Amino acid sequence: MRKTALFIFILLFTFLVISCKKEKTQSGVNNNEPPAKGIPPFSGKWKGTISVVDINPTICYYGGSPITTTQEWVVNADSSVTITETNLDYNISKPWTQTWKGRIYNQDSLSITLTKDIKCFDVSQTMTTSVKIKIEKAANGKYSFTAKVDYPMCPPDCLFTFNYVVKQE
Repeated sequence: MRKTALFIFILLFTFLVISCKKEKTQSGVNNNEPPAKGIPPFSGKWKGTISVVDINPTICYYGGSPITTTQEWVVNADSSVTITETNLDYNISKPWTQTWKGRIYNQDSLSITLTKDIKCFDVSQTMTTSVKIKIEKAANGKYSFTAKVDYPMCPPDCLFTFNYVVKQE
């Protein structure tokens, strides 16, 4: 009887210890977060600003610059990249999102294209713009880029240049 009671006690104690065991965590790491998408080193969150220059301000004027941009980069093993960009103009309460697609090449450069449907003077059309960007590595190991992007909102009249300054978080 004593051996049976001792066996049951040990069994229950072991069960309690196993069920109460805490997950191993590294200091400062939240194991509840989903794993990052894409492969390093470029995948992840990037943040920055966009200043807008209107090429024909007498026809199409843009007065809302600067724009805050947040980008989520997903780089695949084949070097293809998808950048989901969310922008917020300080004059507008609702952010807008657009998706760039392209490739990483030479291990430090980016070639991307944005294609989106827009409305120009009540006429729907598709806008496409492409850019090649050199990605710089800072002393802290994080990456950044600056880029001058032609943004043909409603060609030939409404043309803009978006000047990006973006850093990896």
